[in-house]
Order: sequence, then structure tokens, then C-alpha cells
Amino acid sequence: MSHTAVLDASPLLSGSMVYAGLTLVGLLCVFMSYGRGMIEKKDVSMVMIFVLTAGFSMWIVWFSCWMVSFEVRCFISETHLTLIRCYFQA
Repeated sequence: MSHTAVLDASPLLSGSMVYAGLTLVGLLCVFMSYGRGMIEKKDVSMVMIFVLTAGFSMWIVWFSCWMVSFEVRCFISETHLTLIRCYFQA
């Protein structure tokens, strides 16, 4: 039995940049909210940790989908039997 996995890193890199950008936008919103007085000084660090945790959590789902987006093939004699085929496309 032979397993083949073809993984292209470009979707992972582009998705990672998108989630990094969204996290940076979230952090910018925290600083803007603090500057406008909507968040107290004692709460800024907690909200920043929340934004970073949320950004990482969204990214880890993206990473998991990228890891699963390949075919597992089973070669029996000369016939090609596709066991699992799942593609997650954004």
C-alpha cells in the first residue's frame, strides 16, 4: 500500500498572511479604542491577549484544513482506488 500526499504551501502562506493581517487589524482596533477612552488602561492587556488568542485560533483551523487537503491513494495491483478525498478551498 502506497500513500501519496501532494501539498502546496502557497495557500498556507497566503492564508497565514490574511490571518496575520486580521490579527493586526484587531490589535490596531484595541489601541484605537484605548486612545478614544473606550477601554480602560487596566483592560488593554487582557483585550490584546484575547485578540491574539482569537487570531491564533482562527489560523490553526486554517492550518488544519490545509493539512487535510490532500488525497490518500491506495494502489492495489494496477487499479487506483481513492480512499479519502477531501479538498477545502477558500
